[in-house]
Amino acid sequence: MLDAETVFCTRALAATGCFGGYRIIECPEGEESAANLVRINDVVLVSAGHSRTPALLGAEGYDVAPVPTLEAAKLDGGLSCMSLRWFAA
Repeated sequence: MLDAETVFCTRALAATGCFGGYRIIECPEGEESAANLVRINDVVLVSAGHSRTPALLGAEGYDVAPVPTLEAAKLDGGLSCMSLRWFAA
């Protein structure tokens, strides 16, 4: 989720129709692993090494910060796997 109305996902996942009612931004072809991103406050964290995804999200008005995840990716880890999130009520 990029915000309350917007999902960033792969083309294949978007094609399933599972995000009906949401605005969908599809990740660029060849950068599917960039769909594993995390938004914290107003910053979208994206795995470093993707060039088109940060440009695309920046053009959509999001503040994007690339994060080095190369070592975690070697074990199939992504940003959402490596994050601990909590919400204050």
